[in-house]
Amino acid sequence: MMTPSQNLGYKLKRQYDEWNRIKDEGQARSNRTDGMILNELRANIRRTKERIEETLPSSEFPVAYYKPDPPEMPGIYMAQPELIRAGANATYFMCLKDPWYLYLKEEVCRIPEQDARCTGALAVLAAVRRLEEDIRSDNLVGMRERMDPNSILWYLCASGHLVQELKPPENTQLTLFHRYDPEQGTGESLEPILFGDEPELMWGSL
Repeated sequence: MMTPSQNLGYKLKRQYDEWNRIKDEGQARSNRTDGMILNELRANIRRTKERIEETLPSSEFPVAYYKPDPPEMPGIYMAQPELIRAGANATYFMCLKDPWYLYLKEEVCRIPEQDARCTGALAVLAAVRRLEEDIRSDNLVGMRERMDPNSILWYLCASGHLVQELKPPENTQLTLFHRYDPEQGTGESLEPILFGDEPELMWGSL
């Protein structure tokens, strides 16, 4: 069991390690700048030091207490900005050439809006547009959120397959939960389709 000095020292060391990691590598999947996160961590480090001062005699202060406080960072600071820009541009051009992206751009105007929403077609196409806007405005936070090609290409493919299943017989409108059976000429009622091995993607940020 750790003593109070060891426990606070371990906590403080982890906070310093986290500050150094984010300064060098950035904080993936965050809608805040790295500078904002680093300054929040800096404040946490100060609070931990104050707790050490309040609860421990000076003879038991942990080694980490004597480290200088991290500097206050500019609020707009982002780690590895050129890597983010390169990754975002590469993902964007991969999307433009992706056959499912081209397919959805054509089909989304031909299907009912409700089906376009249910299949995720509107959301994933909006994600590509927002990535383009982030690149044009040099929004590093937005670019980093949407730069993973595996996620966005997976959703383009998944949405494209769902849209393909919406092909109805003449004068019949099917929704996401029906599939047209060409042999029977009828719509087959289905349960909502869920995908396995779904990559992480914050749909709220699309």
